Amino acid sequence: MIRNAFRLCVAFLLIASCQSENPNAQTLGFDLIQSALPGVEVPSESLSFDPTKGDTLQFALGAELRVPANAFVNADGQRVEEEVKIRFRQFLDPIDMALAGINMGYDSAGSNYSLESAGMCEIRAFQQGKELFLKEGQVMELDLPASDSNANYNIFYYDSISRKWNLTEQSMEIFDEVERLVDEDVAIALTKSLASFSLPEPELLDESALQIAVSIPEEMDAPELRIFKNTQFELLPGDTVYREDHFRKVWSWAEVKATSKRGLYQLIFTRGSEKVQYVVRPVYEGKDYEEALKLYEKERLKYKAEKRVELDLARKEMARARNEQLLTSQKERIARAKQSFKSEAERRSFESQARLALQNRQRSDAVNRNRLVRRLSITQTGLCNVDRILNGEGVNFYPLAVRDNGEQIAAPLEFVIQDRNTRITGAPGRIMSLPTNAEVSVFTVELDEFFYLQNLDVNKVEEKNGGELRLELKKLEGGLPQSYAEVRELLDI
Repeated sequence: MIRNAFRLCVAFLLIASCQSENPNAQTLGFDLIQSALPGVEVPSESLSFDPTKGDTLQFALGAELRVPANAFVNADGQRVEEEVKIRFRQFLDPIDMALAGINMGYDSAGSNYSLESAGMCEIRAFQQGKELFLKEGQVMELDLPASDSNANYNIFYYDSISRKWNLTEQSMEIFDEVERLVDEDVAIALTKSLASFSLPEPELLDESALQIAVSIPEEMDAPELRIFKNTQFELLPGDTVYREDHFRKVWSWAEVKATSKRGLYQLIFTRGSEKVQYVVRPVYEGKDYEEALKLYEKERLKYKAEKRVELDLARKEMARARNEQLLTSQKERIARAKQSFKSEAERRSFESQARLALQNRQRSDAVNRNRLVRRLSITQTGLCNVDRILNGEGVNFYPLAVRDNGEQIAAPLEFVIQDRNTRITGAPGRIMSLPTNAEVSVFTVELDEFFYLQNLDVNKVEEKNGGELRLELKKLEGGLPQSYAEVRELLDI
């Protein structure tokens, strides 16, 4: 206990010494977020980049962090130029929160609440082992996989010294990643389709240029021009073909051919073996121009609507392809991340977390065919949480945890509320509250022994509302769990 107090004091002094140089250094001390089980950590992933250029970092579990150039400074507020390593941890569920020792309580106006998370992560930056901080005024953009589309969440940052969450005013939006990508595909396809729209936009004639009015035969090689009335053809500036005597001759045949350049045509006159041809553009005068413009817009909208119907029919296949592409990309990123771990234990822990994330996402895709993403503006390194106040009816009771032999367990209990994405700590002899109809697992550590209950029957809690609830916990033989994956298996998650 004395040792922990000393560490807290040292961390606080470090922060105080850096505060005047770098305001963001107030968030020092994240090592004080200690695992509930010695040696069992929530897996992290590290990616490096050039801080002078910035980068987009894609993490294995689906998050993407966009870092601007020259965004980081050291504890003295000095700009850094050598390679920076971002350590990223994503807390997928209450087990991750409990193992990391993250407090989910929130104090507001003298009242205590529990927070329900819709996405939590830790972002830390290092250079040669020394922690870095975002320069004041710099903002990173984070795309974090979301569990639902509800908008009633806020962004909180964790102060690891006071062990309290602070509500921020950072911006946040939520979108469906597949829908966004498919919309981009549709927009690109529609743009290409409109580019192939063959009808040229009518142009007003230039009174200073030379126009040629000619009766165009039905079989001309430019059928798109037939819908317009009184089309004239204007010679392009710099034309060297036209001569005055061409105007005085009687030609036996005239034809119009489209060129490879949109809006330009060849106007060809022949008489016997004599032939002249000009590169021209169709133009219109006065009311003819106004009518042609209306007709053009009507045909363009009709064409666009037809293409939109075709693309809407193709959206389902586009979404399937995009979903498959994103899943494949995530699997590849997970495979690369696993190769970077130094020990087999680290690799197994990360693999457990990665598998869980991938299964959750695939399950969601199978039902909804979507990938919800929250886009956050990140203004400081550390622990960030997308949260809301846990609300709804609760059941009050006094927890009493006992061993198999009936002996009481005095250690605090971790109640892992799986379907509400939060954890609540309950102390023996003190009243606590759980949300009704919740899916709950329980565990605790006492004297190097691990006790757990896979599924707490909430109906029993309801029967004992306001009274004592006896919880018979199972002891893990052999001491404490040795890995992140083992804890998940024990709690049946």
